[in-house]
Amino acid sequence: MTKAKTIKVAALPLLALAVLFGAGVYGVTKISADEAGGSPSIIQKLAETFNLDETEVQGVFEAQREERMQEKQAHFEEHLDQLVADGELTEEQKQAIIDKKAEMEETMTAMRENMQTWAEENGIDFPIFGHGMRGGFGKGGFMRGMGHGPEAPTE
Repeated sequence: MTKAKTIKVAALPLLALAVLFGAGVYGVTKISADEAGGSPSIIQKLAETFNLDETEVQGVFEAQREERMQEKQAHFEEHLDQLVADGELTEEQKQAIIDKKAEMEETMTAMRENMQTWAEENGIDFPIFGHGMRGGFGKGGFMRGMGHGPEAPTE
């Protein structure tokens, strides 16, 4: 396998991970932003509807989120292991990808926190940043204007 092809093969999972991580950060930010805004969060609604302790409901959501993150990480590493087994990546490349993923996660978290702090310092309601992505992927939100969603050009 050529070095260029190896780099492309290694870059694809990293790119996919970056997109998924970005969507995850958006989702967590969106939930946090909704909680900070005037409308009740899903956690508050569940607690009120079913007469539950809001802190316990929050704990269930956080535990579920952590479990999903661990499952995604395990699946990602299994995929990299398979690429190593197939000779598509070396162990060193696999570790470099894992390290880069961790670095990107830290950077994205810092960027989100920085944006939130900046918005608060400037009296800007943080949820305003989520308005362009409310439709989600392929539903006219994030992908609108990129050939997807209700405003997609017809041929």
